[in-house]
Amino acid sequence: MEVAFERGQTDATAQTLRIKQANPDFVIACLYEAETAIFLKDAKKFGLNVPVMGTAGTDLENTLKRVGDLDTVSNYYVPHMYADNLDGPRLKPYADILKKYYPSESLTAFSLISMGSAMAVVEALKRTGREPTREKLIAELDRTKDFDTHVLAGHISWSPSDRDGVKDVAVAGFVKGKPTVLKAWGKPL
Repeated sequence: MEVAFERGQTDATAQTLRIKQANPDFVIACLYEAETAIFLKDAKKFGLNVPVMGTAGTDLENTLKRVGDLDTVSNYYVPHMYADNLDGPRLKPYADILKKYYPSESLTAFSLISMGSAMAVVEALKRTGREPTREKLIAELDRTKDFDTHVLAGHISWSPSDRDGVKDVAVAGFVKGKPTVLKAWGKPL
């Protein structure tokens, strides 16, 4: 079943009731953060208590801030691009870099996304030698295989025919009230 919820709508009552009537096992909510928050509030209000999988267009922690309580997001999950929680030990060195140069910025799920790719580009530049050229850089990027950025959930591999470098993503949800990266359903990383 597919139900439309337009960007900018402020009420998801009709959609939530239609979904609840269908008695789904889970919901995939392809919505932006504001609409996700509205839908999750209405799902709680009308007793739609099934797992809801968001998309990469939402941020787990920001969604919690928007809805205002853990109970509303307790069954909400999102794709997670990172190898750890935002405040976890694997990401701390990279979060610290951002804090050093941008102390007033809040760390969100979108803050570190380009850092992993940048690390792979820097590594390829190092391999090009003292006289890098565009061609040498592209050749080195194309030789990048299973590069662990320690930031992204998956390793980066590029080739001349495949420039979609990261094929793996984690899932994050709230476990015991804390944002948690999951390796399997309900099992923290």
